[in-house]
Amino acid sequence: MAVATVPAMWVVARVRQKLGGRRAPNVIRPDRPSQLGTPARDLHGTAPDGHPIAVAVDRQSLVLLFLTSSCFDCRVLWEGMAASAHPLPGPEVAPRVVVVTPSPSTESARQVAALASEGTEVVMSSDAWHAYGVTGAPWCVAVADGVVAADGPAPTTWTELLRAHWEAPGS
Repeated sequence: MAVATVPAMWVVARVRQKLGGRRAPNVIRPDRPSQLGTPARDLHGTAPDGHPIAVAVDRQSLVLLFLTSSCFDCRVLWEGMAASAHPLPGPEVAPRVVVVTPSPSTESARQVAALASEGTEVVMSSDAWHAYGVTGAPWCVAVADGVVAADGPAPTTWTELLRAHWEAPGS
């Protein structure tokens, strides 16, 4: 396993530890099968500006944040990313983060564009939600070396996600 894969896995493990007994939102099925250990799937969709976008996930470490423009917890994460004193860090500082929203047919591209801060990588793709078995938001999937290393409810704030990485051994 490459050194770059450890932070992504650690972030989600740390998030799970911090969330502990916190119940997932009611929209997330408790019987949802875990994607742990399954091959990660490339993302294909639309950017909020309407252009096609693809993200290859093979042999990469990244965190996929599945968000919508309408859920309260998602709004907190969107606002945290936009207001963060720390811009989206590069891969040498933290794992690559890609926000995945439903497709423009079910999600407002205009609202997503308004919520996404400059530099935030956004893929609008309901197919990605289905491919990763995401049944509600906010949801977090860590990919390491092209494999789903962890998945679960997303951290409650952007700062918590960054803090989880900064507290990781060797960060």
